[in-house]
Amino acid sequence: MKRLKPDRGAEEEEDDEEKMAEEKLKELQDLAMQSLSDKSDSNQATSVSISSEGCAKSNWQQINTLMVYTAAGVKASDKIAGFDIDGCIITTKSGKVFATAPDDWRILFPEIQPKLASLLKKGYKVVFFTNQMGIGKGKLRPEAFKSKVEDILATLKLPVQVFVATGPGVYRKPVVGMWTYLCEKANEGVPVDKAQSLFVGDAAGRPENWAPGKKKKDFSCSDRLFALNIGLQFHTPEEYFLGWKTGKSTFFHTHIIPKGYVYVNRVSHSSYFIQTYSTYSVENRTIFQDMVGSWQKCVAACERALKEGHSVAVDNTNPDPESRKR
Repeated sequence: MKRLKPDRGAEEEEDDEEKMAEEKLKELQDLAMQSLSDKSDSNQATSVSISSEGCAKSNWQQINTLMVYTAAGVKASDKIAGFDIDGCIITTKSGKVFATAPDDWRILFPEIQPKLASLLKKGYKVVFFTNQMGIGKGKLRPEAFKSKVEDILATLKLPVQVFVATGPGVYRKPVVGMWTYLCEKANEGVPVDKAQSLFVGDAAGRPENWAPGKKKKDFSCSDRLFALNIGLQFHTPEEYFLGWKTGKSTFFHTHIIPKGYVYVNRVSHSSYFIQTYSTYSVENRTIFQDMVGSWQKCVAACERALKEGHSVAVDNTNPDPESRKR
């Protein structure tokens, strides 16, 4: 019986069709990849344009209990100048602690607008961080507060980004959620340099009579702790806008010395302060105050105090990672 040879023509035709299909598929894939690449390049170009010119249009965003307002002209930066709003940027016109109406506010100091304008000229991004629990509790309408924010910025005539924590949780100061969202989602991917950044707020934990005419103590220390939790330089409004002397030493003598801590402070005029070494008696314990003129002497003073069994509080700025590591 004669064996029939397989008909290769049909198989070859199928192979040709498969090859054509594969080539067509590859061609389509290449076109798709090129399209994605072109779109990505276009997005990058747009991003660069927005970054250089600032936000094109003012807008509000809602992220769970966080509201974010980005005014037209806001630019990303590696340097952030952060500020609380109530008691820092504005106060009440009525003189009452809490606003009696949506328009019961005024700019706290005339120095504020030029100071913020100067920061923007130096390349800082100015950002307001505020707790507004009244919104979450239904005591303050979100629309009313949004309008207030926009009116404040219209008065300042400056491009500012505003973060509003409307309830408890991760976004409420002193928890750092607002700062984290800024760095990760709302700064156009620009990494923030905390050593060059700062935060200013009035909730600094200051005691009663902390200054002439300032009889009431601060309602909390949430602003100071917010800066501390992030690792930022902290200032009160009076220190930052009016140039008042820092109140760290007053804070120390009020809250730290009674706990028995050694106070180690590095100051610039070392020839005078190295000789200033005194003791205090608190509850039959000896507390030392050692004001020194170099970080080496500061470290030595800490080591000496620790060997003697004392806890230590270091009153230095320490703005960079290297100095904090010491």
